[in-house]
Amino acid sequence: MQQGLRVIENRVWSLNRFMQAYTRLARMPAPTRSRIEVGPLVQRAASLESRLTVKTLPGPSVTIDADPDQLEQLLINLIRNAADASLDASLKHLGSVEIGLARYRTQRGNFHPR
Repeated sequence: MQQGLRVIENRVWSLNRFMQAYTRLARMPAPTRSRIEVGPLVQRAASLESRLTVKTLPGPSVTIDADPDQLEQLLINLIRNAADASLDASLKHLGSVEIGLARYRTQRGNFHPR
């Protein structure tokens, strides 16, 4: 019984080391921020979806401080998830994907991307 518990303990420690190493590997790099216009980034990410047409809706010009690579990956994942849901075989009719930007006014009167 003791030997069996030692084997389990060793496996737990081994798995823990593996998970810590994987976590270090999978961790997102620190953002490299720059001023970027969001519209072209959205259009580029939308153009990468090949299973269906992604409609990019017109919207305001929005420039933000962000990491363009990380933001583009976020948009690619978002669009891919929307396409997956739209192409679900259990639906009676296939869906569509639209993506765009809007602005909203805060109580202070400032405009922010929405």
